Amino acid sequence: MTRVEGEVVGGNRLTGVAGRGAMGVVYLADQLALNRRVAVKVVNPALAEDPEFRARFQHEARMAAALEHPHIVPVYAAGEDRGRLYLTMRYVEGTDLATALRRDGPMPPALAVEVVEQIGSALDAAHARGLVHRDVKPANVMLTWSEGRPHAYLTDFGISKLVGAAGPTRTGMALGTLDYMAPELLVGDPYDGRADLYALGAVLFQALTGRVPFPRGTDAARMYAHLHDPVPEDERVPPALMSVVRRAMAKQPAERYGTARELAAAARAALGGRPETGAPAPGSATSYERVGGVGQPRQDQPRRAVLLGGAAGLLAAAGVGGALWWQSREEGDPTVRSAGSGSPTSEATLPATEPAGRVLPTSKVYSVGPKPQDLQEVSGYFFSLNRGDNSLSCILQDSETVKTYQLDAEPLYLLEGRRKVWCVNAFHEMIPIDLQTMAVGQAVPMPMKTSYDGTSDGDRWGWIASAPAGIYRFDLETGEKDLDVRVPAGAVINRVAVMDSRVYGLDIRKRLLHRYNAADGSLAGDPVQVPEGSFVVAELGKQLIVGGGKAGARVLRGDQLVTPAIFRDTSDVNAIIGDDFSVWVAFTSNKEIRRARMDLSGWIGAPVRGVPFGPRFMAGLGSGQLLVLDEGTSKVTTVTITPLR
Repeated sequence: MTRVEGEVVGGNRLTGVAGRGAMGVVYLADQLALNRRVAVKVVNPALAEDPEFRARFQHEARMAAALEHPHIVPVYAAGEDRGRLYLTMRYVEGTDLATALRRDGPMPPALAVEVVEQIGSALDAAHARGLVHRDVKPANVMLTWSEGRPHAYLTDFGISKLVGAAGPTRTGMALGTLDYMAPELLVGDPYDGRADLYALGAVLFQALTGRVPFPRGTDAARMYAHLHDPVPEDERVPPALMSVVRRAMAKQPAERYGTARELAAAARAALGGRPETGAPAPGSATSYERVGGVGQPRQDQPRRAVLLGGAAGLLAAAGVGGALWWQSREEGDPTVRSAGSGSPTSEATLPATEPAGRVLPTSKVYSVGPKPQDLQEVSGYFFSLNRGDNSLSCILQDSETVKTYQLDAEPLYLLEGRRKVWCVNAFHEMIPIDLQTMAVGQAVPMPMKTSYDGTSDGDRWGWIASAPAGIYRFDLETGEKDLDVRVPAGAVINRVAVMDSRVYGLDIRKRLLHRYNAADGSLAGDPVQVPEGSFVVAELGKQLIVGGGKAGARVLRGDQLVTPAIFRDTSDVNAIIGDDFSVWVAFTSNKEIRRARMDLSGWIGAPVRGVPFGPRFMAGLGSGQLLVLDEGTSKVTTVTITPLR
């Protein structure tokens, strides 16, 4: 789909991408008439061109707009603007249930039932008006929090159909999601609101276990399971609640609950009590309250890859979260010994024999500039920093093209702001690129003669290490220096990272990690001694990683550096990258890429093999994809990530 951020659609100025799906793209936007933040779904042009789809979309949008319920995201407007179908909705600052489950694991039963009660009440309200949602799933449940209690919203009524319709749509679009789809929808039988109750039962099962009811390797196997297999038992689910799930997911609609209210009441009774009105039970909601705005980058995560290893591996994260990179300056043996960081959790995972990703025959391959030295993701774009011709290559996945920016000097690294990305070059200039128009602005001279490293802190601040001057904070809107951090006399800060409102500066020569408060640059503790050979400090999923080369990889916990369990008996780690849910590790000697749990306690699935990359591993992590750059050929290969279950 053509990128349209910055344009005005239906009276809304689009400011960023919140999510993508089969129907189109959901944008964050500012509603100009009322000066408020909204979410705008712009329908895929291929669908919008179909006359039947257009008529159905407009009819159902009017039906959805008529729904007023505390647990349904309100639809403000729907229409057509210059050939684009759009839907304007309330902006909900929260996170979806699918993300929460991947991040935090299964919910405590009381919390899972509370969320299902709320979503069930929304479904009953929709069914009373003749609407069937048809795509009830964790990704369509938004969670917000107030005083420790969840408030759930059901989203995406845009693909619902009027009660009584049967069979697939004439447009050929598959409505619904297979992991939650009722048997009658799969075979094209008439359906009603009980199809949504089947899906709600599947959502309850996943909330309690962290996995879908029927994890299968193929679509055909999943369909067969929905039609014939019993719901599997799970020891984590209380037997009484398991009975509720089984009835909700009965193969025959007549054997299910008649309303979502009945389902919720049975689930509440299975817990042996009424809804809680006071403080949550210990541990019931603590981990799930860590939510941020829809589509907003995590404010504590950088956007670069961390690379460690003897022959220099380079792993950059893209699209979904932060990445850390360690680029070794010398040959070495990066043996990392183990110190356990916890036992495996019950979170979604993969069988040990199933590869964490695959290169498909249809996978796209992109060409970038010569001698690439880094690959960074910024707002859904993938930038290759090329030292061979002092250029930036920008991969535009929507159009499957590559845009080239010619610079006057070698690009060193990127700093991502809200509206623009700044490229810091070897002339110590900051060059802005507008993220809406992709136009290059006027270079801003930097007030220092060296610039070794830089990182973004959310979308407002950029932090730059400038040995021997110290650490500077820059405004990512204007490019102006905002704060000087006073470092000890004689300190040479070569690397910088930001996490939990603190700035960390690494003095490679003296092997000291300095800590400062990000708000004002004041000291935040005594320096921490780091292993000899350490040349990287970076944030990875709320963990500060220190090391590189012969130093291996260690995690800062309090004032101590410990070795994570993931690196037990491993001597060939070149790079680490993290998204919001897991970590990717590169081994350049045997050309393997592996996925690990976020707490670095164990592996997920089998290695990814057969992906071409050079001694400097460079990759970008996107939504459902890993883009891997081979510096020898300047080719970028797309790896499809295997979904967790």
